Amino acid sequence: MKLSSFQPNRKIAVRTEKTSPKDKVTTFVCTDSEQRELVKDVRSCLSEELRKKDYRDHPNPVAGHCYVASETIYHKLGGKDAGWTPQTIRHEGGPHWYLKNADGTVIDPTADQFETPVPYDQGRGCGFLTSRPSKRSQEVIARLDTIA
Repeated sequence: MKLSSFQPNRKIAVRTEKTSPKDKVTTFVCTDSEQRELVKDVRSCLSEELRKKDYRDHPNPVAGHCYVASETIYHKLGGKDAGWTPQTIRHEGGPHWYLKNADGTVIDPTADQFETPVPYDQGRGCGFLTSRPSKRSQEVIARLDTIA
């Protein structure tokens, strides 16, 4: 997708529809109100071609975006120097990424891809695959710059 044709998807900026009667999670998790707008903006910049192949055409529009969304927010918030640590956990049968700050703040921009709440206390800190933003994250950052 060319950046010039990109249009933010505000429909998924805050909520996703329930995907089953068991679904208890329909919004992202951000325990720091100051970061909520950034999370909404990042979510609105997510699109199908940013997902890995296994998640393409998934009915939930944020499924498969946990890595790129968390990575983008990590870099936008100052990363390790600002106290952020990428976290990973297996949840509902697959890997999941989110952020945790040294002060205990949790940001999970795609928590609503799951039916059940993520047990954040069971996650483990680890790094992203690259020290600089990945190509997918660079694309999201470029999109953010167009809506700023």
